[in-house]
Amino acid sequence: RALAIQDDIVRSMLHIGVLDTAKHILQESADSDVLTAVLGLFRNVSANDDIKTTLCRIDVLSYLVQAMERYPSVALLQEHAAGWVAAMALRKPRNAEVLVAAGVHQAIVAAMLAHPDRVALQRQAALALRNLVSRSPELRSTVLLGGETEDALRKIAGKHLACQDEVYAALRDLGLSASSCHVEQQGDGSVVVRKGRQMF
Repeated sequence: RALAIQDDIVRSMLHIGVLDTAKHILQESADSDVLTAVLGLFRNVSANDDIKTTLCRIDVLSYLVQAMERYPSVALLQEHAAGWVAAMALRKPRNAEVLVAAGVHQAIVAAMLAHPDRVALQRQAALALRNLVSRSPELRSTVLLGGETEDALRKIAGKHLACQDEVYAALRDLGLSASSCHVEQQGDGSVVVRKGRQMF
């Protein structure tokens, strides 16, 4: 994974046809381990702006969504998928439009709800949701899914400190209020929730 992130390595992989082979595997394979590996590869090579735009096409994205829907219990597959979406949407509003048209936001929220204890997945999911709307505010109402996205994000914010920054950034860019709170256990065993500062 670390090697794939280096741009020279990515370009070499592209030159020898790895990308075309991986796209073919994504379309043809029904093996969850193989699909997880391919999604991980696409997640990594999408650090390159040219490649992520090349990959962000409906004919490819339909197989991404299909893999997420076919294997909802495979957390690593879901994490790589969310990470790939986050990379494709980063600083690319046109990509965000294509991603939302393919319904990736619905698959990502489903993954969040299916794996509430997987912090890495939740972080990538929050990043993906944020990147979909950060430069495309017109997509907010679609990505919000009638409140389901907000509910998923707020549950995670209260559950995992490690991804609170990403969650609050996603809430902010979705046009929602985002403030922190602190949960303190008292000496008598009771719990007090104190509202924190407004985030961002």
